[in-house]
Amino acid sequence: MAAGTYERKTIVGGAPQTTIVSGISAAATSITLTSATGWPDETDGNFVIAVDTGGASEEKMLCSARSGVTITVATRGYDDTTALTHDAGAVIDHVLDASTVDQANRFVNLQTAKGAFVIHNGTNPVEMDPSLAGDGSDDDYVLLADNAAGTGWSFGRLETVTSNASAPAVAGTVRVWIDTTSKLVRFSDGTSWVIASTIPSVADDTARDTLLTGSPTAGSLCYREDFDFVERYTEAAWKPLSQPKFTNTTARDAYFTAPVTGDTAFITGTHAEYQYREDEWILINRKITTSASAPASPHDGDIWLQPA
Repeated sequence: MAAGTYERKTIVGGAPQTTIVSGISAAATSITLTSATGWPDETDGNFVIAVDTGGASEEKMLCSARSGVTITVATRGYDDTTALTHDAGAVIDHVLDASTVDQANRFVNLQTAKGAFVIHNGTNPVEMDPSLAGDGSDDDYVLLADNAAGTGWSFGRLETVTSNASAPAVAGTVRVWIDTTSKLVRFSDGTSWVIASTIPSVADDTARDTLLTGSPTAGSLCYREDFDFVERYTEAAWKPLSQPKFTNTTARDAYFTAPVTGDTAFITGTHAEYQYREDEWILINRKITTSASAPASPHDGDIWLQPA
């Protein structure tokens, strides 16, 4: 087993010393015991034996199975020993090997940094070190399940809410700041503090209906970029919260598909303000000019009074 890897082994206490029935060559992979009572099998993983224990020809072997008195050997010359021939009657023991001891020693010494802990990466235990490169501080990080990370975990900061008169640091993560000086709620994207918009901005009615799916709540607001005004949802319909502006009456009529008395609209192309009364749009902002000569740049609906 390579250094730095971990392998589960079967280790039992009190397995009695026994002997091998027949001699084996240096390449043999099967050994027959005189007795196997109390001996390990492969239930919890491979196990280790030593043949000719304590003698000049002692050899350790990594075994993969035991069926009755027959042992199947996976690796000869295991644990820094050499594969040798062994005579019938050679003493054989179930033993603890150095690599198993090293595994335990390595595991308890994996943690080398303050706050480090041991975690499994799917193959071996590894050290998880909380020393991070972020906003210059290792504090306030949390452990997050992260399937893309090699260990299955990563460190990150939770979004936090801070109530303070002065701006907290913005780096590190998305944060919310209750600005007690300006009475505002601001948020940081990790770069700067911004004032969040409280009204969604939409390109047109299609974008509005996509954003506010289903039945909007009465009183819901949105800003219409196409007509430059704020809408409010009331009486099961969207209605302008402020006076809407349109380039011409065609755009006005496209928006007010079912106008009601009291609706108003301003036409920017002619500087005309209209109010809907019962069944028609009425011009309500006629410009009246009293002068001897005609006014320059008149608009539709303007009135010129020329003194006698």
